[in-house]
Amino acid sequence: MQDRNTNLDSKLGCILTVSKYYLFHFSESAHPLLIAFSVITNGRKLFTISRDTRQISCLHGIRVLSTVWVIIGHRYQTQLSFPVKNMLYLKEWMDGEWSMFIKGGTLSVDTFFLLSGLTISYVYMQAAVKKVKFNILLFYLHRYLRLTPLLAVVVISYITILQHLGSGPLWPNAIRGMQSGCKENWWKALLYIQNFGNLEMCISQSWYLSVDTQLYILSPILLIPLLKWPGIVLSLTGLLGICSILSCFLTTWFFEFNLSMGGNTDPEALTDYMRYYYFATYTRSAPWLIGILLGYILFQVKFKGRIVINKVLVSLLWIASFAILITCLYAGYTLNSREYNKISVASHLAFERPIWAVAVGWIIFACVTGYGDPVNWFLSLPVFQVVSKFTYALYLVHLAVIYITTAQMRTVPFVSDAREMYIFWGDFALTFAVSVVVTLAFESPIIIIEKWLLDPRQKKASAIEVDRKSNEA
Repeated sequence: MQDRNTNLDSKLGCILTVSKYYLFHFSESAHPLLIAFSVITNGRKLFTISRDTRQISCLHGIRVLSTVWVIIGHRYQTQLSFPVKNMLYLKEWMDGEWSMFIKGGTLSVDTFFLLSGLTISYVYMQAAVKKVKFNILLFYLHRYLRLTPLLAVVVISYITILQHLGSGPLWPNAIRGMQSGCKENWWKALLYIQNFGNLEMCISQSWYLSVDTQLYILSPILLIPLLKWPGIVLSLTGLLGICSILSCFLTTWFFEFNLSMGGNTDPEALTDYMRYYYFATYTRSAPWLIGILLGYILFQVKFKGRIVINKVLVSLLWIASFAILITCLYAGYTLNSREYNKISVASHLAFERPIWAVAVGWIIFACVTGYGDPVNWFLSLPVFQVVSKFTYALYLVHLAVIYITTAQMRTVPFVSDAREMYIFWGDFALTFAVSVVVTLAFESPIIIIEKWLLDPRQKKASAIEVDRKSNEA
């Protein structure tokens, strides 16, 4: 018996030794396309803290906090779509002030639009100054290869294995609802056109990817002439932002939406709200356009000298930004408690998202220019930089995790804020674990392969490295 255990230990030791050697040797000397699949190499990159001064480090914290806000909102939304015992409390909660913070989680999406526009213009300006030729085909191909593989994996998972991950009296109907959209409209998800036509979506939260990709496709119209005619392009960007705000106002006015997702529980009103206001590219583009302006401004400031702002003005701008953020969150509570006023509601729905983007934009600007050091320190914490690398996977998989844990309930629960926040942290931990796995298995390898295939400098560098290794051997 002892000999058998010794034999088994010896075999396990050999397997572990070979595996360890393989992974480390694999990551140091093999071809770059094989290195792309090394868990150790990719894991090191994902959990390494970068000290690159060219990056805007505060964006990591903003991106992570916005993702957490999205997950909290979907935790509440999912739980409240299932049976609960304390319906009277639920009615009281929906009319209370705290619920506005949860409902206001939709503003986090506008933060993502702001960051998207900022990143596009900032990176483009960096490349243009370095005389990197702009190739529009590679520009589009990079975007598609960056987003689609992981999205396709999640789509396939919804169609195939999702139904086998739980059980219970509510499970079949709950999961059937999630699967049906992917079985019918998986192709719309992969083409990023889910916000058009039938709104039965595959991975419901991925509507954001459709809108953002459509804006990305249009971005060269502003980017290409930006260096030659910056004044004209920036003015045009501002004008387009005004047009987006006006379209929100007119849409809300003519459809008579109010602040509670379509105005009432009427399915037709809700569908109109989602189709013509919430999912429409033209109504959601203002924060993205503000991001384009901010990215250009930050590039000018970061690479052409520090801007000097009076301390009193800086203090006033910080106060104004926080006041705007709070107002955007809680103005809806005041409007809901009053008699319906078409002008007030239309103005709120038209201006809250771009004004929110302006306030967040000031925070980013202040952090970059040295006028928000305490906030910048917090948003630039190393933990945010690490978690930020997983936010795309977190965004794609979190709703499935929430449904899997919720749809298996056998008893009807009492809902409370304490209970939901407690469950949220479990959702987040499990979602993060799943995100690490899918990022290492699918997202990281594709990013490395895409860089090697599309960037000649990567091929040249890898050829030199392989040649050096062979000479050393």
